Amino acid sequence: MIIYLDTNVYCRPFDNQTQERIREETDALEIILDGIRNGRFITLTSDILHYEITKILSPLKRTETERYLALSKKRVEEKVEILKIGIVIRNRCGIKDRDALHLASAIAGGATYFLTCDDEVTSATKGVGCTEKVAAEYGSGMKIYNPIIFVKKEV
Repeated sequence: MIIYLDTNVYCRPFDNQTQERIREETDALEIILDGIRNGRFITLTSDILHYEITKILSPLKRTETERYLALSKKRVEEKVEILKIGIVIRNRCGIKDRDALHLASAIAGGATYFLTCDDEVTSATKGVGCTEKVAAEYGSGMKIYNPIIFVKKEV
């Protein structure tokens, strides 16, 4: 099973852990990382993901996040197809540019699941409903989940 983790998932351990949701998303990431380490999941990364990680200001946060990325076995390179899919997602679903590129990268890279902590992307109308339809048009059955939901349903 190939999963694509949005930048915000990798960064969750560095957010305010006093908030229950953030703590649960961090716990879910740890479970997912265990699944990556033991070979249950294959993670897909992309140029946009690596770009965003390089822009993290905190050296500790950037280094730890890069360590997570190093577990990935598959990377989708930037190509025209990703830009085209991203434009469709942005225009049709109203998703922000970078989020649309993440989603397009996951679709083009053959991800089974796209995991994000972004409520806009996981919303029934804007994110999941619309983006999963676009994914299907490109031959992908990719599902979009918050990491907590993914762990409950798939682990």
